[in-house]
Amino acid sequence: MDGTTRRVPEFDALRGIAAVGVVVYHYSYPGPWYHRLFYVGGSSLELFFVLSGYLITGIILQHQSGRSFFLTFYARRALRIWPIYYLSLFAIAAAAWMKPGLFPMDGFWNHLTYTQNIQFYRFREPPLFAYPLHHTWSLAVEEQFYLIWPLLVIVAGRKRLVPLALACIGCGVAARVCGFSPRILLARCDGFALGALLAVLLDAKAHSKHPTASLSRLFTITSCAALLALTLGMWILGESPFNIEGPFSSLSILATAVLFFGLIGLVSLNAGQLALRPLRSEWLCDLGRISYGVYLYHLPMMIFAERAAARLGYHSQLGIRALGVFTTILLAALSWVLIEQPCLRLKDRIGYQERPTRGARVNSRAGRDVGRSRSGSPQGITKHV
Repeated sequence: MDGTTRRVPEFDALRGIAAVGVVVYHYSYPGPWYHRLFYVGGSSLELFFVLSGYLITGIILQHQSGRSFFLTFYARRALRIWPIYYLSLFAIAAAAWMKPGLFPMDGFWNHLTYTQNIQFYRFREPPLFAYPLHHTWSLAVEEQFYLIWPLLVIVAGRKRLVPLALACIGCGVAARVCGFSPRILLARCDGFALGALLAVLLDAKAHSKHPTASLSRLFTITSCAALLALTLGMWILGESPFNIEGPFSSLSILATAVLFFGLIGLVSLNAGQLALRPLRSEWLCDLGRISYGVYLYHLPMMIFAERAAARLGYHSQLGIRALGVFTTILLAALSWVLIEQPCLRLKDRIGYQERPTRGARVNSRAGRDVGRSRSGSPQGITKHV
């Protein structure tokens, strides 16, 4: 969560769980559980997307009227996302340069500009690039969302934000039904839009427009309905979401996003309550804090473990996967301490500057007048204004 808004520890736990889901999915390849775990990986990404939509929209609603909002917003996002992404990208490029033929590098410029998924808009395959960063298409989707969404929200205005979010939900489903890859923002914007809708609802609740009980019922009903729809699709129809062609796959992504819409809403409403105590466990929250590194590094570390084991003549898949998990957690923890935390401290220096309201300006002028009358200088009352 952005440093200027209330931090919910339970959200760190959700990030940690989502990162573990993606790792479990990728590390099961090529075993018999790989296809069965496909939904685990896909749904974990959807959790990230809905949570991002919620948090980013909350930041926009809170700070959009401030001075230099766009400059501040994009600078803070860059400090959070870019450092270890580009460190990973240039490390892979350096390895390929030192050992020609190690990885295909045709897609380097796409990855450099977060456009590694852009060819899917024309129903083409992206240029080949190193497999260790194959999963960063989702980071491209997030970065494109960060670029576009603040502009749309401010142009639409708070009153038209709900229709905008509903239109994006319909757009995402329609794009998938029409055959667009779910690896582009156009076909995955429904998850972000549901997060935005959640931010609007909880913002309205903060202004006492929606009682907590009503929202709690709404989130519970939507989560249960989505879970029922997914269960019917998987077990009665015998199909797995995210993994097939056709309308059910398209709708299952939406159903998964709706499920997380409700769950994140319930977590937000009940943050700090005894029922959510497991989501405040220290180790799970710590895992959530390093989840970005875990997500980014887990494929490179899996390939590192496989190649190291091959050189040593070690063939136990379980041992190789364990080594991959260990090195991923270790590298993510070091990355957090040495790179991400220092960048976050820089990020916190770039605070949002709020514009004073008309009433505040009037009070400020009145305060300065009183200061002049009492001390002959406006400085006498400055710290109280």
